[in-house]
Amino acid sequence: MKVLALLILATMTACGPSSRNPKQTLSSFLHDTTSGDIDAAYSRLSLDFRTRCSRACFIKLLEEQPGQSRLLLDELRAAEPTTVYLADAKLTSDLTLRLSKEVSATKKEAETPYLFFQNPLDFYPQNTPQQALRSFVLAYSRQRFDVLLRFVPKSLESKLTVDALKQRFTSEPKISAQVERLRQHSEEPLIVEDTIARLPLGEDQEAVLLLEEGRWRVQRLE
Repeated sequence: MKVLALLILATMTACGPSSRNPKQTLSSFLHDTTSGDIDAAYSRLSLDFRTRCSRACFIKLLEEQPGQSRLLLDELRAAEPTTVYLADAKLTSDLTLRLSKEVSATKKEAETPYLFFQNPLDFYPQNTPQQALRSFVLAYSRQRFDVLLRFVPKSLESKLTVDALKQRFTSEPKISAQVERLRQHSEEPLIVEDTIARLPLGEDQEAVLLLEEGRWRVQRLE
């Protein structure tokens, strides 16, 4: 339940008297979606998320997961009262460092330190599809072709060098447009099935990632 809750909380903003803490925000959001109060639920999403996903887009996401809000709401009510706080430190270099802390009845917020969510020195993580997308876009924007080589599928890895990848990326004008489209959609939900993740990029277009040897790699940009 925690992972699903965090994914929802990451898109939320504190709003209204019922949102004094993350757990209350999540409970109110799940109650709104369960009862069909779409406007109230949508208002609890961050402005950034609403900019990328319209009300119609949000309704579609809910329709693709029928009954999920009710299941999460029941689980939230039955679970031990524990809240996970996340904090993102966004640097001028476009890197984002995420910290977290878990607060419960025995671990008060003021007494609980924030800890790094992942290795802060891993500037281009590929542990999740979302991380891989962000890292890929960041590496491309910095023209770090040595880093981009890590995102090549295993079937092509031995056939490419840093120089060959650089030539390929710089000689195809459409690559820049593909990466820009990927950046615009990089915060949207992915469809993950076992070792394959897909990110819809528009009508009949999608980016495809593969999980190989513990790292998510980019198989196709569109």
